[in-house]
Amino acid sequence: ARKYIPVPITEVSLDWFVIPEEEAGFLSAHDKPKNPNATDVLLVAIHNQTLAKFESVTQTAKVTPRFYEVEPFSMARSAYQHGTAPTMVIDFGASGTRVYIIEFGIIDVSHTIGRGGQDLTLALQKGGGVTFTEAETLKRDKGLSGTEAGSAVIDFIFSEARRILLAYQRKEGKAVSEIVLVGGGAALKGLPEVAARYFDAKITTSSPFDKVAAPAFIGDVLKSTGPSFATAIGLALRGLQS
Repeated sequence: ARKYIPVPITEVSLDWFVIPEEEAGFLSAHDKPKNPNATDVLLVAIHNQTLAKFESVTQTAKVTPRFYEVEPFSMARSAYQHGTAPTMVIDFGASGTRVYIIEFGIIDVSHTIGRGGQDLTLALQKGGGVTFTEAETLKRDKGLSGTEAGSAVIDFIFSEARRILLAYQRKEGKAVSEIVLVGGGAALKGLPEVAARYFDAKITTSSPFDKVAAPAFIGDVLKSTGPSFATAIGLALRGLQS
């Protein structure tokens, strides 16, 4: 672990599991033969100080957590639909956008792009000469239609995501079949249409509530708010499965 964790091992808590080998039916002509004496392991580390903060919160709330999980794994569980082809997940947050490529349920690639929903709001505020609150309302109501002020932010995010995708495809020799948009920013009107200009793949918006039972009459509400709850639903699904 010391070779791969860029901080002293004493400062972090570690967890790991062996990545299962691909079944023969899923192998392609592009897959490189692996060293039979080597084992692929997914290693996860979290700073002890960060873990202590979460433990303090749960103690104050008088709840006993069954487990802690790094956010991307929860998000991936709710956003990923099991299949044989790699899937890219773009998680739109307020301060940044995270990009993952998932294959066989395992996060194979992870990157952070330093632009997010807040940058879009600031661009709308500056371009429209309005307050921050008014820009937030404009973003929520009109999305990407009716204004060009925020296009540079969205273009940058998708350009970076496309660069990550192309680098992965060149390295692995595998095509990404689907782009899944998640996070609070994924509900932005017009976002899937803009994404379609950058990727030669199916574009979908995550609907994590589809994986749980819910009354039909709130279906529209759950569909519109679902991308914001991808991590929470994914964490709950692990709890139900364990």
